Amino acid sequence: KYLEEKILKENPDEIVIFHFLLVAPVHNIIRKYNLNIKVKTVVTDPYTAHPIWFLRKDQSFIIFSEKLKAKCIADGIDEKNLNVFPFILDEKFSEKIPQEKIEATRKRLGFGNKKILLILGGGDGIPKGYSILKKILNSGGDFEIAFVCGKNKRMFKKAQRLKRAQNIERLKIYEYIDFVNDLLSISDVVITKCGASTFMEILLMGKVPVVNSYIWEQEKGNVEFLVENELGIFEKRVGKLPIIINSLFTNESLLNKYKSNIENTHLKTGVAEVARFILS
Repeated sequence: KYLEEKILKENPDEIVIFHFLLVAPVHNIIRKYNLNIKVKTVVTDPYTAHPIWFLRKDQSFIIFSEKLKAKCIADGIDEKNLNVFPFILDEKFSEKIPQEKIEATRKRLGFGNKKILLILGGGDGIPKGYSILKKILNSGGDFEIAFVCGKNKRMFKKAQRLKRAQNIERLKIYEYIDFVNDLLSISDVVITKCGASTFMEILLMGKVPVVNSYIWEQEKGNVEFLVENELGIFEKRVGKLPIIINSLFTNESLLNKYKSNIENTHLKTGVAEVARFILS
């Protein structure tokens, strides 16, 4: 009802959909009132997308990989409706940050000169985040840790209590923040879940992702992309994460192998290209 009222009131030239649950209602409203409104659907899962995106096959799709395009064609979608672009992210994640700015950011955020592990999920924090943090801390290691809890206040409070109880100076804890790009710029390795935006931000900034969880099935392709191209590591067992992290931080050639692979993929953000396509 709200969508119907909004579309009839605004009468837009074009509607751009960013969530699969909006596809059916938007098209139904346009058909119901015989409206002359163009619709483009941005499929935000780059590799293995949720099937609900494609229940209506005669849409104009914006997608982010040739792999997904091939799957769509195999499922009976006309190739002319499939428009492939680089994944869209805020362009600040694709900027090459000068070393002096990285050093200034480290100092401003209170970090020293050691390597930094960032533990980061989406807006609600990383699943099993507190368990991951405890395992990492208990394993030792000569590196600093940034732990982002997002909107998970319970996890934030538990992490704070742990930091106070053990007087852990190398750990910094954050709630929901708007400076993820700053933390990414100074980090070396990131433990994360494999949401599309999160793992793409990590790769665009040249950092090594260690993925602990993902949503079946739409994020499965993100994990496959990482592993098949040796851009990062997937390990769902929390107890194995400290071994991986310590290995990356003590074996410079291993860490550099992943960083070199990431650099050689030449990833970029498709914001400008997608914007021009929508406006054309």
